[in-house]
Amino acid sequence: SITSKAIVITADAGQTKVFGNSDPTPYTYTFAPALVGTDLFAGSLSRVNGENVGTYAYTIGTLTAGMNYSLSLALTPEFSITSKAI
Repeated sequence: SITSKAIVITADAGQTKVFGNSDPTPYTYTFAPALVGTDLFAGSLSRVNGENVGTYAYTIGTLTAGMNYSLSLALTPEFSITSKAI
């Protein structure tokens, strides 16, 4: 049998926004190990819903590399929303 290749996605650290602003998209990431040949990712990461100051976990969202890969997401880092200066 042929099984899917496991790929771990890690969101880039430091992705943040100020309360009330729009999220920076797409969220950037690294991954390991490498995909095979000319295979590419499609889609994008997402994050847990919420708009208050705090941290929010990323989710796989619509990110895919096709049926030959099994994607998992590293638990850290998290997206953060910071206070708005008034």
